Amino acid sequence: SVPADAITYNTLLSACASSEQWQWTLSLLENMRWSVIEPDAVTYSTAIAAASRGEQWHLAANLLLDMQAEGLGINLISCN
Repeated sequence: SVPADAITYNTLLSACASSEQWQWTLSLLENMRWSVIEPDAVTYSTAIAAASRGEQWHLAANLLLDMQAEGLGINLISCN
């Protein structure tokens, strides 16, 4: 089997987000956090978009705060 990496997770997160499966998207993010793979700006932006599409504004806001706390720059894509 091929070990998961950030690209694998980001691809899965994007697929879930595109399918409006915000719960799965956030579950994958949590799984990624518990693994040795660090979420990046793409990871957070995708999760924020999924939460927003699911009208989970409080979760999207918390993800923005998490992103900032981890030293990842917040940009137009993360806030869109």
